[in-house]
Amino acid sequence: MRWKDRNINEHRMIDSKDLSQDTQEIKFNKETRRLLDDPELANDFLEKQSETSKENNSDSEYNDEFESYIKQNENHKKKRKNIFIIVSTFVIVSISIFSFVLVRHLSRISSLEREAEQYIEDRNYKAAADTYRKLFEQTGEQKYSQSYKYMSRNFENIELLKEAKNNIEIQDYEGAIEVLLTISSTDDKTIKEMNSMLDIASKEWIEEISTKQDIGEHEFALSEINKMVNVLPEYKPAIKLKERISLNKSADEKEKLSPSEEENLKKIASRKSKNLYDKSKSIVGTEQFITSIKANVRKEPSRESEIMDNLEKGDSVYIEETHIESDSRIWCKITYSSSKNKYTAGWISYNTLNGTIR
Repeated sequence: MRWKDRNINEHRMIDSKDLSQDTQEIKFNKETRRLLDDPELANDFLEKQSETSKENNSDSEYNDEFESYIKQNENHKKKRKNIFIIVSTFVIVSISIFSFVLVRHLSRISSLEREAEQYIEDRNYKAAADTYRKLFEQTGEQKYSQSYKYMSRNFENIELLKEAKNNIEIQDYEGAIEVLLTISSTDDKTIKEMNSMLDIASKEWIEEISTKQDIGEHEFALSEINKMVNVLPEYKPAIKLKERISLNKSADEKEKLSPSEEENLKKIASRKSKNLYDKSKSIVGTEQFITSIKANVRKEPSRESEIMDNLEKGDSVYIEETHIESDSRIWCKITYSSSKNKYTAGWISYNTLNGTIR
């Protein structure tokens, strides 16, 4: 058998898998006795055990260090993962907030633009100008600043059209034309309305002057036609009427009114003159405020006089004296404070103080 071929004196390691517990104990006791009987064999065994123990200790220390390294590496990975999660969350939240604010801002801008367009369609230029001002304040874009200025001019033009219309209603045709000629606009509706008013004021002024000429008020007619030609130097009907009036200065060449017609005219003129006189005296020595958008301060109480300054709505003036020019105009000599002088004197129409001209 194969076990007889083995050297029985050869040291063999015990395999616990092949032996039962009792057999292992017997083998262990036999080995122990052999070691006790042979001191050299015992020393060799002890040295081997010592080396094996050292190797095991060394392996154990290495395993401990390796396990510690593994644990640290895992902790670092967890920390990096947590940091990545935190940073990613912060970035996502920041982008979401920025996107929300941007969308809301753009939505607000679009809404304001639509409002401005609707105001323009309704010719509510003041509201449109206010809307473009808000757009410029929120965006800083120059296009909104330019639109604001354009709408502001359109609003001023609308107010000037209203003032001219009031002048026409009170038969101050010269004042209406002067106001209309200050309008500068590219808006088709504004230009069309301005030209229409110019046509109305010019025709009615011509008609009034012709009527005065026909009833014998040649001096008044000549004075008015000179004013009209001065304001509208290329207006052909005015040029022709001036030529006709110049050729017919003599009152004898015109038909005279009947005594009854003259008496009626005198009565009407007398009542108007008394009312104007009473009004002119009642405002002397009082403080008044400009009610029109703009009031011209002239050197003398006449529309042909030089313009010295301009006052704006709400400015305060003190009336020193008055002068009645016609049935529809009272001139007021005023003093007021200006940027150039503490007190400045000049003449303005009372229509700019009583709300007649706006």
